[in-house]
Amino acid sequence: MVGKNNLEYNIDYIINRTKNKKEKLIRVINSNNKDKIISAIFAFEDLEERNSENIIIFNNTERKLSNELEEVLKKKKIEVLNWTQKEKWIKEMIA
Repeated sequence: MVGKNNLEYNIDYIINRTKNKKEKLIRVINSNNKDKIISAIFAFEDLEERNSENIIIFNNTERKLSNELEEVLKKKKIEVLNWTQKEKWIKEMIA
């Protein structure tokens, strides 16, 4: 995908918009690496013209997302879905 700054981004999953729901852009992050989170935030902000829901699926099986990064993502309105709760959010996503 190309953002408003003409930079290209790899988005792991895209769920197309429907009549009642916005498009969902999803990035999967396996580590509590600050640089990866910041990269995802920048990509989502550059792609904001798509008016999508922005989601990070975080692999929390071995580590927890830091409170600092959780707060930043919350302020940026980026939803974090924890892998250990996948049964819950998969059902919600496909509904």
